[in-house]
Amino acid sequence: MDASFRPLILGAVFDMDGLMFDTESMFLHVWKQAGDDWGLGDISQIGYSMLGVNTAESEKIIRDSLKSKIDVDSFLTYFRKLHTEYRSSHPVPPKPGLYTLLEYLKEQGYRTAVASSSGREMVLHCLRQTDTEKYFDFVLCGDMVSRSKPDPQIYQTACQALELLPNQCIALEDSLNGIRSASSAGLYPIMVPDLIEPTEEIQKLLFRCLPELSQVIPLLKERPGPGSF
Repeated sequence: MDASFRPLILGAVFDMDGLMFDTESMFLHVWKQAGDDWGLGDISQIGYSMLGVNTAESEKIIRDSLKSKIDVDSFLTYFRKLHTEYRSSHPVPPKPGLYTLLEYLKEQGYRTAVASSSGREMVLHCLRQTDTEKYFDFVLCGDMVSRSKPDPQIYQTACQALELLPNQCIALEDSLNGIRSASSAGLYPIMVPDLIEPTEEIQKLLFRCLPELSQVIPLLKERPGPGSF
């Protein structure tokens, strides 16, 4: 995308896991432990393929990958219990620059939403534990839409809820599927990589790739925003 392009930006839509909070590394830690406990060897690639998709799609990936090896229903029950216990006993770690960016967006009058593939219970747990729910005008979760990222539905719905056009919003993402979703919906995708770097395909879809969330602020200062009217 042309680096000199300066669109009007009125809203910001945030992914959650791996973007706002360091939860994907927590997920992969528990996923590896479950695989070890069940004698499955290295199943890390299956875990990576589940990043950025909703619960239903994640379960499908697990079933397709492991159905010939184990009783998948029993394994899922074990993994979910392990994951819940781990999340309950470990505070959610905010990513660098998160609060700085959220404060700036609130002060400047940007409309904000969460568009997460995780279920509502998990999303609200993370937002409330970190005292970040107050920064968002709307929270959209994976179990509130029928199609998972990379489908654009979740970003389209978030923009509708904010009463903004997609081309008036940036999308903040760390996953490849999230970038595909935001780009297809017509937002300006900004990637802040977590566990996965952008591929050549993804680089062509990006508005920017930034090392930290706080770096979004100077990007917004260069463009017309809510205070331009």
